[in-house]
Amino acid sequence: MKTYTYTFSDGTINKTEVNDDLYAILKELDRKEKNSNKRETRRHISLDYLNGFGIDVEAPDSDPLAILIESAKKIKKPGKKVKTALSELSPQQHKLLNDVYIKKLPMVELADQEGVSDGVIRQRMFRIISHLRNILL
Repeated sequence: MKTYTYTFSDGTINKTEVNDDLYAILKELDRKEKNSNKRETRRHISLDYLNGFGIDVEAPDSDPLAILIESAKKIKKPGKKVKTALSELSPQQHKLLNDVYIKKLPMVELADQEGVSDGVIRQRMFRIISHLRNILL
């Protein structure tokens, strides 16, 4: 008999005596859950990471590009800095920024037009914003 410890989401802990076979099964399930969580979280950007760059993800009107431009306004010559940053983008990146932020086209629609998944479009936008962030901040 071994003691298996359950930890609930509210922080309470319950220890239970189980036989060796059941203990092995529970440990295997714990391992699979941990790996699944790890696999899922590495594909996403944490909210703390975005908050560190001044992007309030809890605000429904949070617009990363607008936040970057606002941050650039604090620089002595923001127009020149923004123009320089935008000039380093490829024509495809300019078009994507225009479609998403000016034309307000949904990323799913843009993905359908290009024949790719919406995740690809989101990843492209993330790269563009990261590039601009590195230049502007």
